[in-house]
Amino acid sequence: MPEPTRASAGQARAALRPRQPGVLLVEDDAETRSQVATHLRGHGYDVAEAADARGAFERWEHRRPDLVVLDLGLPDLDGTRVIRRLRAETATPILILSARDREADKV
Repeated sequence: MPEPTRASAGQARAALRPRQPGVLLVEDDAETRSQVATHLRGHGYDVAEAADARGAFERWEHRRPDLVVLDLGLPDLDGTRVIRRLRAETATPILILSARDREADKV
């Protein structure tokens, strides 16, 4: 029986590890995004980051995360429109991260 190659042994080990929950973090403020991503990674999450709606949709298609953390005030598209587009495709939980304080925005 042939010895497993390094690539196949590595693939076997990766297959045995539980998958880290994936989070898509969409935040236009680089400092806030970096801090939140660091904390999420520190707690074992696999984090994909986007600074705008366009990047969010690209990463969404590529990764299909378990959770979306979304800022409503994005530079290219309002976050509520991002929510509507994602809801048309999925029931993935969306957690809002926003400085908006109006009652309508919170609801």
